[in-house]
Amino acid sequence: MYKDIVEFIKESYPNKDKIALYEPSFRGNEIAYLSQAINDGYVSVHGRFLKKVEDQLKKITSADYVVLTNSGTSALHLSLLALGITKNDEVLVPSFTYVATSNAISYVGATSHFVDIERETLGICPKKLKFFLENHTEIRDEQCYNKKTNRNIRACIPVHAFGNPCKIKELREVCGLYNISIIEDAAEALGSTISKEHVGTFGHLGILSFNGNKIITSGGGGAVLTNDKKLFNQIRHLAAQAKTNSLGYDHDALGYNYKMNNLNAALLLAQLEQLNDKLRKKKLLHERYKFFFDSYDQIDLCTTNQPNITPNYWLNALFFKDAYSRDIFVSISNKSGVETRKAWTPLHMFDWIDAYNDGDFNITASVSEQCALLPSYI
Repeated sequence: MYKDIVEFIKESYPNKDKIALYEPSFRGNEIAYLSQAINDGYVSVHGRFLKKVEDQLKKITSADYVVLTNSGTSALHLSLLALGITKNDEVLVPSFTYVATSNAISYVGATSHFVDIERETLGICPKKLKFFLENHTEIRDEQCYNKKTNRNIRACIPVHAFGNPCKIKELREVCGLYNISIIEDAAEALGSTISKEHVGTFGHLGILSFNGNKIITSGGGGAVLTNDKKLFNQIRHLAAQAKTNSLGYDHDALGYNYKMNNLNAALLLAQLEQLNDKLRKKKLLHERYKFFFDSYDQIDLCTTNQPNITPNYWLNALFFKDAYSRDIFVSISNKSGVETRKAWTPLHMFDWIDAYNDGDFNITASVSEQCALLPSYI
């Protein structure tokens, strides 16, 4: 069975001696735009391509405001700062996510409050979150407090894992009852929509990543999305070292060197021009995988069945019956020149993270133990 799967993957990537989990593709105006940026002499945080990318992202996501950053992680950090999250605050976050989501919480001195996910979306389970908030928190001065830790639960960071939209509308409704702000981690989900509304625009803030392994890449980069002008101005200010004027060296707060540079923006613009084609090819690859794995009883391809949901199919995930079967497959595939990986280690298992763990993590544990990530580039 395992060798059959490996051979099928190889057939999906002909003429490849080794098949990576992910590779970027550059088939458009990347070289031309980079040359323009170099010839213009703008290779840092000023230049024509930055504004063009901001406008393009606003068009794609329908967000009112966009701040370009040098990574998705810095976009998360800025979002937390703009909301005033600080020491003695708790931030709700799934245990099943990349460590950068929790790291950003630690950057501002707050505590990650890990919660379990649901198998269907791989995102925070709204029912479990609602149960916790109803039974283990109290409202004081219109703020939500964890009865056990006495910390203020200020924000929630739902994650659209592997490009699959989580149940953000339900999570927004639950959090709204407790005055909990939402930052959507849509790092992997550019192009994913719910009822034709782009993810990252349902919360107070949303973030994107353009790392080298994302569906659209600028080598390194990210963005903050928001419809709140005040938050936009604050984030833009902090990302530029909190300078109070463009020609001087006056600053009114602790700022950060988090702006995207024009070279990254030039690369990003060329990639964004190809987004629709990439989304189409991603869907075709997913459908190819799905057709093949439908004949296997003990293996499931991660596929959303939510109504009105359009994922970007960024990364294909395969679920085995247990960790043993998964590990055999990962070992055989990699020895055969096909890179596959285990999924994230649940963050609640790392004792170095300052965190509060909410109840059980049954779904998080089973997903992490059974999941293998498949080559997903196009």
